[in-house]
Amino acid sequence: MEEKLEYVHDNPEVYFTQKAKDGGYICPVCGNGSGKSGTGVKLIKGQTFRYKCFKCGTSGDVINFYAAEHHISNAEAIGQVFKIYGLDFSPKNFADKSEKTVEEVAENLELAKMIAEDIAKATKNLSQTNYFQRRGISEEVAIRYGCGFIKGWTHPKKRGDKNVVPSDRVIIPTSSESYVARAVDENNKIPKMKAGSSEIFNIDVLKTSKQNVVVVEGEFDALSIIEAGNDAIALGSTTNVDKFLNWLKENKVVPQKPLIIDFDDDDAGKSAEQKLTTGLGRLRLRYFCLSLKVVDCKDQNESLVKFRDEFIGRVKKIPQTIEELKKNLRRSLSDSAKVSKWEKSIANACDAIPTGWKSLDEVLEGGLYEGLYVILGATGTGKTAFALQMAYQIAAQEKDVLYISLEMGEEEIYERHISRIS
Repeated sequence: MEEKLEYVHDNPEVYFTQKAKDGGYICPVCGNGSGKSGTGVKLIKGQTFRYKCFKCGTSGDVINFYAAEHHISNAEAIGQVFKIYGLDFSPKNFADKSEKTVEEVAENLELAKMIAEDIAKATKNLSQTNYFQRRGISEEVAIRYGCGFIKGWTHPKKRGDKNVVPSDRVIIPTSSESYVARAVDENNKIPKMKAGSSEIFNIDVLKTSKQNVVVVEGEFDALSIIEAGNDAIALGSTTNVDKFLNWLKENKVVPQKPLIIDFDDDDAGKSAEQKLTTGLGRLRLRYFCLSLKVVDCKDQNESLVKFRDEFIGRVKKIPQTIEELKKNLRRSLSDSAKVSKWEKSIANACDAIPTGWKSLDEVLEGGLYEGLYVILGATGTGKTAFALQMAYQIAAQEKDVLYISLEMGEEEIYERHISRIS
């Protein structure tokens, strides 16, 4: 199997048959590269067989592009690509270096195919239900995200099981090989189910969005924020926090604007929020915790259904709210906000650090105390020389000094010190 994949990777021109004018390939998904200025499909820097189209965003190897071109799963694409390359394909190929049995591999391939078929079927049947409208989601948004409806749905793994009772369900795709199925009969309290792996809804929007993307728990909550005019993603479960953080790290995605974290107010939501914010901090990614939910509503979707105008207003004000939060943050961190703490430290007789100038230390009542000091003066009046001299005199007292310069290099600072001493 690995040898055959290597052959596909080493011969991309068998699939990418048309070359773009600037050396890449014409994108088989969107046609980028066929015009005068199209960039086409280019090899990703540092990769040997992974490509990217910067127009439609499709990326990956030949198999990924084929799957995107024909709107099929990667599992289905493997077999079809192998046929193009004249290679033999059967499920046993997947068992070469895998702990899975041939039967398990075949079952997974069949499951992926059934999931892809369910998504296609559901999309065509969207008009057969008004469930999305009842949840405040317009048909336009539902179509945009590939949502749909299946009457008499059963889980792909349970098809043929006579003990399973079918139920009418709306389908929300979370990837080409996974979806969430939610019962439209709200009276029976039938839990939502997932087909395929647990994926994060709309996660790729983080690569392109110019908005503050809102991170929520449920898919309908994300659709509600999208309905209100802002980009959003849904973890699907609070247990997917690690998957989300790993995706950000592995894909090296840095959102253009700070993320908005808005989880449910229950214990699970608060715990997930703490875990996510800690992880984002370690990745040095910006975020704000902001509640868009209307008072007395359990989540964003209930807010949209019960208080549509107010909820949409909250979502549209996200940029303004973020600016207000930034101002409050700057104010809380400003020097003026720390004056009382600084004065209190002086009153408690904290040790001062002598500057090395007796007259200045007398004016400062002992020297420098903990706090922020700003030296003002016109150009050429000796601010830098003064600061360097003070740093030297403090260091001479065997105290650590960190000197940061945005204008002078290390050698120039050394030269100034040598010149002053000599």
